[in-house]
Amino acid sequence: MLLGRRRRGFYIDVGAWDPVQDSVTKYFYDRGWHGINVEPNPALYARLCAARPRDVNLEVALSDAPGELELHVIGTTGLSTFAPEFAGSSTAWAVENRGVDGAHAVRVTVTTLSAICREHVPAGTQIDFLKVDVEGWEERALRGGDWSAYRPTVLCIEAVEPLSDRPNWASWDAFVRAQDYDFLDFDGLNRWYRRRER
Repeated sequence: MLLGRRRRGFYIDVGAWDPVQDSVTKYFYDRGWHGINVEPNPALYARLCAARPRDVNLEVALSDAPGELELHVIGTTGLSTFAPEFAGSSTAWAVENRGVDGAHAVRVTVTTLSAICREHVPAGTQIDFLKVDVEGWEERALRGGDWSAYRPTVLCIEAVEPLSDRPNWASWDAFVRAQDYDFLDFDGLNRWYRRRER
C-alpha cells in the first residue's frame, strides 16, 4: 500500500460527497486518520458533519480563485457540478436511475486549495493523501493549490467525464506532473500520483 498501514495520517477529500457510500477516505478515518472534507452540497455536508466529528468539514467548493459560482445540485448524488456541459446529462441520468426530481442551481462559496490548507492544516502536518473528485472541475481545483508549500504524498484525481469512461485529464495531467509528481496508475476512474521526493 502506498501509504503503509499507519494508524495516524492526514487527508483532504475534495468533493467528499458521502461519508460512507463510495467514500475514498472512510478507510483512513476508520483507522484513526483525520483531515478535511470539502463538500458544497448542504445535505451532504450535514452527513459529513454527523459522521466525521474528528474532521474539519467545509461547506464550500474549490476553484482557482475565491468568490461564488453557480453549482448545479443534482439531489444527493455525487454528480453536482459547476460544469454546465455535464449538468444536463447527469441530471437526466439521476432522474431516470435515482428518482431525483431534477437539478437546481445554487450560488456557493468558492475558495482555493491553498487557502483551506493555510487555514486548516495544522502547522507541521504532512498531508498524506489528497483526493479530488469534482465532476469536470478538477483542473480549476488543482490550479488553486500552493504546490510548493503543501505537497500531499499521494494524489487520487477523478480522470473521466461524469457517467462515462471518456478521459478528462488532458487539461491537468501535465500541470500535476510539473509540480514534481510521478504518475502511478489509472484505475479506470482515477489517476494516481506520488510526490517525487518520496
